[in-house]
Amino acid sequence: MKEKDLDVLLNDGVNQKTEEAKDKYILQEEIRQLQEALNSSSKKINHLQKALESKTTALQELGTEHEQLRKKIENQSHKSTESDDSLSQEGYADQECWRNLSDSKEDLLEELKEKTAEASQQKAFLDNLLSAVVKHAPWLLDDVDADLESIAMMSHGEQWC
Repeated sequence: MKEKDLDVLLNDGVNQKTEEAKDKYILQEEIRQLQEALNSSSKKINHLQKALESKTTALQELGTEHEQLRKKIENQSHKSTESDDSLSQEGYADQECWRNLSDSKEDLLEELKEKTAEASQQKAFLDNLLSAVVKHAPWLLDDVDADLESIAMMSHGEQWC
């Protein structure tokens, strides 16, 4: 009878270790996927911010040009009607360009808001996942740290983010 109890205890221990290893692998994979998604979203946000800055600069330049043309049109309105007509056409073309840039900026801002919201949701999920790991399986963090250290040693100078 004692030998059977010992076998049951050994099997239970092996089963528990197997389950812990599976849980650890699943959590590590989820963390890796979430980190990749977060990095991807961060890159998209940075790209969108740069595009927004570029569009804003172009918009400001067009605004300055628009204002200069408007003043030029006002100054030359006294000289001749032919000159007025050509400058007016130029001004109308600039107004159309101005409207297009304003629309592009609005689109970029909207997309930036969406990406920021998505990144925030992913971060919140990752924070909740890590909290659950800390609460229910803190030993997994030690295993993950050990794995990360071994990866860092193998990469010879590359850093794990």
